[in-house]
Amino acid sequence: MPFLSIVEASCAELAGLCPPGSQVGLIGTRATLATGLFDATLERHGYAPLLPSDAELDTLVLPAIERVKADQAAQGGPAIEECIRQLQSRGAAAVVLACTETPLALDAIALPLRTLCIDTNAALACVCLAWWRANGRAKH
Repeated sequence: MPFLSIVEASCAELAGLCPPGSQVGLIGTRATLATGLFDATLERHGYAPLLPSDAELDTLVLPAIERVKADQAAQGGPAIEECIRQLQSRGAAAVVLACTETPLALDAIALPLRTLCIDTNAALACVCLAWWRANGRAKH
C-alpha cells in the first residue's frame, strides 16, 4: 500500500474551495503549526499558509480543543468560529482544520462557515477509500 498523505489529501480538496494563489488558514495545535507540516505542500500547490496568532491560539483554538476533549464540543465551536473569522479578515479564502477536534466543534454548532473548511481526517478517509476501491478490493 502506498503512503497516503493527509496533507496532500487536504490540498487536493482545497482545489474545490479556492484557486491557487489564495491564502489558506490553518487551525491546529501549537505543535502541529510549529512543525510547518502543511506549509511546504500548501505552497507547492500554490497556496499561502496563514496561521492564527499566538493570542488566537491561546484564547480561541487551544481552549476549544480542550472543550471537545472534555465532551463539550458545542462550547468549543464558537471559539473555532471566531478564529475562522479572524483568519478570513486577514485574507483566508478557506481554512484547513488540522486538528481532529476542530471539525467536531464546528459540527456541534452547525456553522455555515464549515463549508469553507477542510476536515483533514475526512479528506484522508476519502483518499483511502478511493485507493481501496481502485486497488485494494480485488486483491484482498
